[in-house]
Amino acid sequence: MNDNTDPAVRVGDQIGSGKKLEFKLTIETGHGGDTDHNRVEELISLAFNDILYDEVFTDALQAKEYISSTVVRLDKQNG
Repeated sequence: MNDNTDPAVRVGDQIGSGKKLEFKLTIETGHGGDTDHNRVEELISLAFNDILYDEVFTDALQAKEYISSTVVRLDKQNG
C-alpha cells in the first residue's frame, strides 16, 4: 500500500495492459468500545465490491478486460 498520508490516488506499475490504482482509507473513531477489525474489513470489502459493479464507477475506470480489487488492513499487511 501507499505510505503517503495524502488520500490521493497513485497509479502504480502497469500490469500487462492494465493499471493499478491504490488508495489509502483512514477511519478514525473516539475512544471506547471493542472494534471488530475482521468484521470492519469484511464490510469495507463488501461495500467496495458494490462500487466496482456501479455503472458510473466502471465508466470512469474505462476498464476494457477486467476489474479486480483487494482490501487489506494495513496492520495485517505490516505484521
